[in-house]
Amino acid sequence: CTGISPNISLARKSGIQVRKGILISDRMLTSQPNIYAIGECCEHKGATYGLVNPGFEQAAVAAEIIHGSNCHYKGSLNISKLKILDYSVCSVGEVIELGKHPQQHVMTYQRDGSDQYRKLVIKKNRIIGALGVGQWEEFPLIQESLQHERKIWPWQKLLFRFNGELWWPRKQVSAIEWPDDAIICQCNNLSKSTLCNAIKQGCNNPITLQQETGAGTVCGSCQPLLGQLFNAPSFLQKVFAWKTLIIGSLICLFLLSVLITLPAASVSTSVQTKDWYEAIWNSKFWKQTTGFTLLGLTLIGLIMSLRKRLRIQWLGEFGYWRLAHVLLGASCCGVLFLHTGLHLGDHFNRMLMINFLLVLGSGALFGSLMAVAHKIKGDWAQRIKGFGFWLHLIISGPLLVLLITHIVTVYYF
Repeated sequence: CTGISPNISLARKSGIQVRKGILISDRMLTSQPNIYAIGECCEHKGATYGLVNPGFEQAAVAAEIIHGSNCHYKGSLNISKLKILDYSVCSVGEVIELGKHPQQHVMTYQRDGSDQYRKLVIKKNRIIGALGVGQWEEFPLIQESLQHERKIWPWQKLLFRFNGELWWPRKQVSAIEWPDDAIICQCNNLSKSTLCNAIKQGCNNPITLQQETGAGTVCGSCQPLLGQLFNAPSFLQKVFAWKTLIIGSLICLFLLSVLITLPAASVSTSVQTKDWYEAIWNSKFWKQTTGFTLLGLTLIGLIMSLRKRLRIQWLGEFGYWRLAHVLLGASCCGVLFLHTGLHLGDHFNRMLMINFLLVLGSGALFGSLMAVAHKIKGDWAQRIKGFGFWLHLIISGPLLVLLITHIVTVYYF
């Protein structure tokens, strides 16, 4: 909450120069010969570090210098990845007390209904700082981009504003597929290549890897990543009401199969006999009633799909909206039967009907995948979820335009 306050009383009494901390040079020396200072008590070029990793880096430099090597300390990158009261918190670079600089801007993303918050500071199209609260799978890639000054493209900025990620879902893969110089253990500054070399030299499980390298022994937040280096299975968390979600999705798929396989309703050959369903789907009044009901349900469905992007707390948890979205799709199947009598139509109407069925089918399929994703091992669950989401989104794109065009043409003619 409040940072650190270096204990400098002993150094001041000894005549060693101090300011905020004990002043040190690039060779970790204080103002007195042969006296070194490292860690949170020291100040290097106006900076004090209240983190574990800079202390380890300073210790390594001091040990090399005492041993006779000609090396220098150039400062550390402020990187922290912690777990505080069950909240994952990560930070790197410049994120607070930002001055006004040309071509510098801040982007934030906050997922409503959760405690997830992400912040990027970008200067001249390159990341100079990042801050995250909640799980952020891309953070090691963010750090690697900052350290190597990689360019952030406009489409990545747009993607971040939309869903809090800089890369497409294919980038959210196991740590074994990360760049070699990506840092896995922040506390000990251990990169993927360092840990993989230790594995090649005989560390055959995460426990021995921790004992040999010290990875995961400080804050422990990188321990799941160590398992990924051994291709250990990982699982996603269960979504809200996953059993109800899969039941609703299967009901929707069943109703769709009925719509597709059953023969279309026939028109009576005599005015003296009229089936009940013909009075609904072949009546102008009921045609309009069921048609506008379908339009209303579709609009509600589109608004609900945007719920994930809105930041309005009183709208409730997103899990309830997702469940209602699937049940809404099942309702659309029933209304679609009453509106069309299982007729696919011709020309433009056939295009609309096929698109509607594809939207309902892809939505039901995506809902089923979401419900059972926690049972799928490895990164396949994330890949399948990403594929299902984008498939449903792309197919749903033309639906509203087709519906409005259908209504306009029907009333025009």
